[in-house]
Amino acid sequence: MSALARFYKEKWHKVSWSDLEKTSITEELEAEWIKITIWHSAKNINWKEDVVYYTEAIPSSNPELKKSKKLEIKLLTYFQWLWEISKSHKTIAVAWAHWKSTTTSMIAIVLQELWLSPSCIVWTKVPNFWNKNYLVWTWEFLIVEACEYRESFLELDVFWEVVLNIEAEHLDYYKTEKKYLEAFSKFEKKIPENWFLVWNKNCKNSRHLFTEEEEKISENEKNFLRNRWKEWAKEKFNSKRFFWLNQKNLDKIPEMQIPWIHIKYDALCAITAVEKILLACERTEENFQLMKKIFWELKNEEENITRKNNFFGWKRFFNSKTIKNKSYKILQRKFSWTWRRFENIWKFWDSVVISDYAHHPTEIKYTLKSARQKFPNKKIISIFEPHQYSRTIEMFDDFCKSFVDTDLAIIPSIYKVRDKESDLKKTSPEELAIWIEKYSHNWKFLDWYDKTEEFLNIAFKNSDEYVLIFMWAWDIDNLARRVIK
Repeated sequence: MSALARFYKEKWHKVSWSDLEKTSITEELEAEWIKITIWHSAKNINWKEDVVYYTEAIPSSNPELKKSKKLEIKLLTYFQWLWEISKSHKTIAVAWAHWKSTTTSMIAIVLQELWLSPSCIVWTKVPNFWNKNYLVWTWEFLIVEACEYRESFLELDVFWEVVLNIEAEHLDYYKTEKKYLEAFSKFEKKIPENWFLVWNKNCKNSRHLFTEEEEKISENEKNFLRNRWKEWAKEKFNSKRFFWLNQKNLDKIPEMQIPWIHIKYDALCAITAVEKILLACERTEENFQLMKKIFWELKNEEENITRKNNFFGWKRFFNSKTIKNKSYKILQRKFSWTWRRFENIWKFWDSVVISDYAHHPTEIKYTLKSARQKFPNKKIISIFEPHQYSRTIEMFDDFCKSFVDTDLAIIPSIYKVRDKESDLKKTSPEELAIWIEKYSHNWKFLDWYDKTEEFLNIAFKNSDEYVLIFMWAWDIDNLARRVIK
């Protein structure tokens, strides 16, 4: 939501913001002259507002929503705002269960370094975006991080899509994995018939959704290549062009600054997307000159490139190894971290404190595996607060198996939001900690944050070889920064 607030502030609108608690985000917005009110109240809304934007994470009983409806103020969600912006761009939607922010950032960083000035909206702060979560430029492409919660991504006006993995999530809304997969199937069908989908062939659910569709278009693809001149004159393709990623491709990828397997997947996905974005550029003189500027080192192919109507000239130009090598070098040099994605927030001697947004069992497992790989000889303490009691119940077994790479797992509480009273009776943070012990053999339940903070302060005084990893949302991140102080 902060990208939305900043967008309107930059256009000289008067912007106010209300939140449940004070965070680093609200502090930054306040410094940017946006009026901040802590706690939701009907008093925050009056007849002066032109429009009220809200996140779909809040319930319909929210007092500000109710007051806005009563005063008949225009109400829009974040994704309805994004839809308005996406209509004026060729929008690439990056949507899957894990690591959307990382890949969205990577795509924009590569394009930015290629002097192409893309617009981008991502759900994390990126150092390359001047530590903000969006870029607004004039080029024809917009890269957005699309969320599947409540089928929000179906509101987007997409040009084409990137889907790396599909794993059951947000079951408080979808109820079953089948309905979750149906949402992605609807999302794929939003791609215009002549554009692209990048997907991961190693993902079981992606194969289930996209393999049959790929087989349907294979004959059309052949027809397109046979009749390339006729189709090229019309500047359109016969079908969606499917590109997939697989494990074998990873061997060719050089090590990034963050040397882990899922970062390689993200990089491979981003660079595949960049290659297709360049292929999808409008055949204008301006874009043509931009491409020549980017690939000035392709001396041998220049004759083919300069024939504007020669399809194979453009095809070889964009599919050359040079674009991939150049993109990898950009990511190696420029991509080091994003906010709360394995963010190293403090280091003193041999001790390290890391804040990470991991909240799904798969993300926790990979985060801790990465930490074990990076710090093989240190004691890793993970402090994790599950998000929602209902989600903890649905994924209980997977959560328990996610902490095998940590020396000590601490569960201080479960974040209560949109939970029923019956959910609160079915599980507890202590029960989760006890079951984690069966797999990781080292656990601790410390009721609430003051006891956790006290325990960690004592642990740090007795040793300088700890790695503390704080995982999930605001309360945990605030605790991490209090421990540092």
